[in-house]
Amino acid sequence: KKKDTGTTADKPGTKPETAIGEITDIAPIINSDNPGQELEIADYIQEGKITIFDFYSDGCGPCRQIAPYLKSLDKKRSDVKVLKIDVNRSGVGGIDWGSPVLKQYGIRAIPYFVVYDESGDEIASGREGTQEVIRMLREEGIVR
Repeated sequence: KKKDTGTTADKPGTKPETAIGEITDIAPIINSDNPGQELEIADYIQEGKITIFDFYSDGCGPCRQIAPYLKSLDKKRSDVKVLKIDVNRSGVGGIDWGSPVLKQYGIRAIPYFVVYDESGDEIASGREGTQEVIRMLREEGIVR
């Protein structure tokens, strides 16, 4: 059984809590209850869909820039699910380069994407993951 990827903002009758500068028009954050800590992304793969994991930080300008485009891709394509992973531990400003989740996956630059196909097999990560995401955004006319 796959874990619930809904966030408070996705639940009817609730309002998202936002800090100044926080990204609000984004895909679900799968680790909002334990940001920055280790997690197994394989537990969140959406069977039958291309699953894009987006490692991001509110303190990362490029992460904030691409967020609405990823949300558009997620909405536009029923065969794609974008899930975000907040790399910052609670209370850490900027980009939390020492976070356990970044260390776990050996990530040294964000945004960082890991893409799985409909069968749950990893097809791209890192630079190749970014290229795959950009290709999909262009294919859908979301970016040029």
